Amino acid sequence: MQTDALLDRFLALIAPLSPAAVWAHGSLAAGDYQEGRSDLDLIAVLEGPLRPRTAWRLALLHAGLRTAPLAGDFWRPAVERPHLWRQDVWVDLGLLTFARATVTLREGRLITKREALGELLRLQAPGEVVEDVGRRRYERPAPAGEEWTARRGELTRAYLGPAIDTLVASYA
Repeated sequence: MQTDALLDRFLALIAPLSPAAVWAHGSLAAGDYQEGRSDLDLIAVLEGPLRPRTAWRLALLHAGLRTAPLAGDFWRPAVERPHLWRQDVWVDLGLLTFARATVTLREGRLITKREALGELLRLQAPGEVVEDVGRRRYERPAPAGEEWTARRGELTRAYLGPAIDTLVASYA
């Protein structure tokens, strides 16, 4: 199981810092985790106050995670596969994940999926698609027709490809 390998790697990297606790949050903690689809929200709690040496070791650990990601590329290559984006789940999670990643990188904080909808509008994602995602997540809309599903997928792909490229380039 890939998740076990990812958890083992994280624990091996953090073990030398002797964490007081390691917590899982998000879908893994809530029992909604899906192998190969969900991300891992892990928090290591260290005894404080932190000394400069520990802060340096944490910075190196984070840098190592960034240069050798726990999982391979996912969203950007998927943008090039049009058939995926006719499915609600791809549109929803693609856009919400992008907004959440943007805020995490920019501000160092996590936001909810509901907050991500507002962030998408600020990031100039297609408004009609963002509204559609919100309706499907929080209301009971009528099923979408094939024409809208195709158009929504194309709008999402046209937005996400350049948006992901710009975000990655700004943090490279």
